[in-house]
Amino acid sequence: MALDNKIFKNEDPRKLWYFLGASILISWVTLLIPKISFAYVITPFLVALFLATFNTTEGIKKDFRDRIVDIKRINRGWLLLVLLFHPTVVFLTYGLSAGFGLAPIDWECIKLSVSQNLLMYLVFMIFPSIFEQAAWRGFALDRMQLKWTALQASLLTALFHIVWCLPLFFEGNVMASIGLFTPRFFAWVIQMLALSVVYTVIYNNNQRSILITILFHVLFNITNVALCYKLAEASVSTEVIRTGIYVLTAAGFVVYFGAKHLLKEK
Repeated sequence: MALDNKIFKNEDPRKLWYFLGASILISWVTLLIPKISFAYVITPFLVALFLATFNTTEGIKKDFRDRIVDIKRINRGWLLLVLLFHPTVVFLTYGLSAGFGLAPIDWECIKLSVSQNLLMYLVFMIFPSIFEQAAWRGFALDRMQLKWTALQASLLTALFHIVWCLPLFFEGNVMASIGLFTPRFFAWVIQMLALSVVYTVIYNNNQRSILITILFHVLFNITNVALCYKLAEASVSTEVIRTGIYVLTAAGFVVYFGAKHLLKEK
């Protein structure tokens, strides 16, 4: 089964580079201006939306819209995997960490998180997931897969996504407690690369559904909050365990589906 992304074949190839450059540059600038810093997370989506609708064909416009809203693209088996993946990873991380005497599960924190914080976090986690996945997977990944293998495209998408995230590690931002170029930072980088492969596998095997990648991203955020997995507070050893789980999962997908398309052949 070939990947159905040929609709972009006659599109101006510079649009991909316009997206990458504008998304990173404009987003970084917004963080320098407190009054518009809220626009950081939405900037790649706005750039993607503009490029996907300006000076393009009706087919590309419709394709972009359908991939965000069309639930029929999602395979039930893959939906089950998406629903179970992140809780399984966190519980495995906790279990292995506890086995090594590192970080037992904090059940009291979990009870408190589910009862008091989940609804509030749900609202704040849905919208960033929509914006990020519509941009990085829905716009960039498709066009990268025209130029490179699915594995190469996955890793390149992750690298540009990582560059986009770098200001979040500066003082006063949400990832500042991790810091740049620390062991936990490098664990996060490896996780981003491995998860990008997982995202591509899910995306390609569900008819390029942006919707299922949004769900996967939302569940990642919710699971970490509900199960009290705090990246900024996790020990290096615990992060090494979780990183290893992600890398093994990504490697397994590459072996099973093949690096060229990361797609099950029929």
